[in-house]
Amino acid sequence: TFNCYPHADLDRNIAINDAWSRRELAYDAFKRTYDYAKKPLMITEWSFPALDSGLPCQHGAGQRFHTQAERAAASELFAKTMLAAPFFIGYDYFMWVDEPALGISRAFPEDTNYGLVDNKGEAYPEITSMFRRLHSDIPRWRKGCIEAQPGGRYAIRGENGLLLEGGVGNGRVFSSVSLSGVRYGTFNVMLAIKNGSETNWCDADKVVSAERKGNVLEVVSAHASGVASFEVALRFSSPDPRGRVSVEALQISNKGPAPIAVDKVVFREYPGFDGGYSPRRRIPNMWKPVNSAAWLSNEGRIYAASTPSEACTGMRYWSDGYGPHPDAFFKPAAKSRKPDAEPPLEIKPGRSVGLSGVWMHIELH
Repeated sequence: TFNCYPHADLDRNIAINDAWSRRELAYDAFKRTYDYAKKPLMITEWSFPALDSGLPCQHGAGQRFHTQAERAAASELFAKTMLAAPFFIGYDYFMWVDEPALGISRAFPEDTNYGLVDNKGEAYPEITSMFRRLHSDIPRWRKGCIEAQPGGRYAIRGENGLLLEGGVGNGRVFSSVSLSGVRYGTFNVMLAIKNGSETNWCDADKVVSAERKGNVLEVVSAHASGVASFEVALRFSSPDPRGRVSVEALQISNKGPAPIAVDKVVFREYPGFDGGYSPRRRIPNMWKPVNSAAWLSNEGRIYAASTPSEACTGMRYWSDGYGPHPDAFFKPAAKSRKPDAEPPLEIKPGRSVGLSGVWMHIELH
């Protein structure tokens, strides 16, 4: 048993172990602990305070959020992370009632919104209703939203009817993306590789592995022809309460005999219907603007992508004589607010390079 105060990334819908600044999945940290201890695990203290409680929230552990709604979302995310791990037997939330605004004592001045109820004994409805819903169906979350099936098949299911299906050996990462039984299309990843003055656009064309890690799915897809041989590792979250799935590019490995210069990582949503597209909207003077684009079917269906990632240089969905082009461009070597000006990412033979900030949401409506 141990206490744990992780970080909840509500953009990517993943829980991160931030102890000693180790930016890794909380699941990976817990699995490492379990592999060492060889005993079932239980977290005896965890919490996420919010600033709209009226308490100072200046002392004590835990990642802070602005609102009770964000606090409830973070708590649900971390609870599902633990429930999806087979080596966890439970958790104990900290705590029942808020700490006083003046602190517990001079020697121990915690003054933070940890409670399920406030100092008047009144419940915070956002977090208590979340736990009531979550704990009414523990077996469902124990199984998780990520499914591993016989024969290398895998799937991601959302509460809103979202279903992403793929398999090891397939050409595309997800060969079917659907909502409530209606197929929207497929999903894949591509690298833009500089070869002198030319750019070669290389689709990953074979899934080589897929692994469930609690409530995330990690997939490796490869390309092994033409000017380059490489593998791209991707991470998919379980759907958030809005039905969005986050996809993150984790690593590129050069499997060929020559260096490669990766200019862009491209997430590709191929629509499975006829229709138009919705171009990216540019609204001036916005704080942390969100890049977005969408395909629109004649029946009103929307297959969309969005991200606040600064590494994203654009989302462009269009059609021409060759068919639909569904591209969300990311610059893996970006270190500034002008990623298009950055040089390509050089990867030597046999080497792998981790990526940071290359991610987006998959959305269906």
